[in-house]
Amino acid sequence: MFQAFLNKQFTDYTTDDKVFYPHVIKNEGSGYNSSTSTFTAPISGLYAFAKQTCTSRTGSAVTSFIMNGVRILDTQTTAPVDENACSSGQVFVQMNKGDQMWVVVPFSVTHIMSARFHQSSFAGAFLHP
Repeated sequence: MFQAFLNKQFTDYTTDDKVFYPHVIKNEGSGYNSSTSTFTAPISGLYAFAKQTCTSRTGSAVTSFIMNGVRILDTQTTAPVDENACSSGQVFVQMNKGDQMWVVVPFSVTHIMSARFHQSSFAGAFLHP
């Protein structure tokens, strides 16, 4: 199980940039690499992943789960004027040992934010073999 967050209030991204979540809260099993923001399955089995992406002040953010280079789920959020907005996404996937999961920005966005009450995050957990 791992849980990681962005550690900057605002980060700008362009198409196909990987989203980096360097602030690690939990990393049991050491499957998450904070240097690459990639989870590598230590054993085969069913895994659950979740992400939350926040933006502010008319910003728009789209992020995607990528498993072994294949885009499997997009989520999008657009914030109204002078407000913040977040979107979340969850996937359940069968992974083989060594398979990888990460988050990218598939389209250009203004920025992704991570602040006290609007955390942009990436998390995952092993469910069963």
